[in-house]
Amino acid sequence: MLSKKNGVSGKLSRERPGLISIHCIAHRLNLGVSSGWKSDIHLRTLNKMIYSLWKLFKQAPSKLQILKNTKWRIWAILRVKFVPLTLDGLQKYKAVERVLKLCPFVMLALAKLDKNKDKTATELLKELKDLKTVGHMKILTDLYEIIDPINNIFQKKNISIKQLKISYNLAVHSLSHLTLNNNYGPLFESFSEKIVQNNYKFCGIKLLHNEGDLEFLKKRSNDLAKLILFDLESRFQDLDVLEKLEIISFENLNKLKHENAYFHSYGKQEIEYLSKHFNLNTQNCLKARNKIKIFKFSDKTIPEEEFWRLVLDYEEFRSIRTIVETFLELFQNSASSKQSFEIKCRLTL
Repeated sequence: MLSKKNGVSGKLSRERPGLISIHCIAHRLNLGVSSGWKSDIHLRTLNKMIYSLWKLFKQAPSKLQILKNTKWRIWAILRVKFVPLTLDGLQKYKAVERVLKLCPFVMLALAKLDKNKDKTATELLKELKDLKTVGHMKILTDLYEIIDPINNIFQKKNISIKQLKISYNLAVHSLSHLTLNNNYGPLFESFSEKIVQNNYKFCGIKLLHNEGDLEFLKKRSNDLAKLILFDLESRFQDLDVLEKLEIISFENLNKLKHENAYFHSYGKQEIEYLSKHFNLNTQNCLKARNKIKIFKFSDKTIPEEEFWRLVLDYEEFRSIRTIVETFLELFQNSASSKQSFEIKCRLTL
């Protein structure tokens, strides 16, 4: 999609050289945490197994009832469902977390189906009782707990890059810690200690294992943390630029007071930085910044869509238009992306 040669972005840019190509920041997170699922054989196997579990119970109400009966009241307390892992990004990790919660009860349900000569249930039970399977789910759930707070920010109506940077830096710090030898997430660390003490029994069920499986999982914990850390860092290198773009947000402009000394200096350093980043004339951008502030202050009741429509149309704001367009493209959450796309089309066409 974003390739400068044969992607949609590249082909459109050749038709309209002035177009700006922007990669959705929410989509970056999904790509950053899901790339390993395509290349890693163990994750692909886990993906296939959980999808098969979902399919087994989803398509057979009688089998699903066996699972519900196994859980009794706990089913109503947890209220979790199997999710097929055909979804992208964090949905895969969320599905693993849900299956892990249901794991002991799923094993019991599969054991009952196994007695009834259900071949699919027999194969799935064998896979689910494998130490590597449960260990991977523990590792992935630990990783999910680290990266999910970033995703929560993208679900808010108004995205704050300042909050995003804080959450991102915490995630990077936690992932960096997990890349070191003998450092593991709390779930997997507890699991690796108790499984040996309990003679490789998980929730009372003996897990199938080979010598060296636990050491293999410990290395996997470090390797998967490294994989996600690398992908996230490579996709969020421009957070400083994004944070500075927030100075022209409608909400921030609306809070400015003309009589305050801060009004005149507001955004100066940020615009200087952004003008250099986008290779624009700094003095012209600073002049346009002042005009935008005065324009917004002159009409406190103007709707946001109308405000940006006028900013993009007026010739006196043209020197800063690239910065404004980049801001309007980036600061949208996933829930309102379709609506915001339609608004921006009406603004620019």
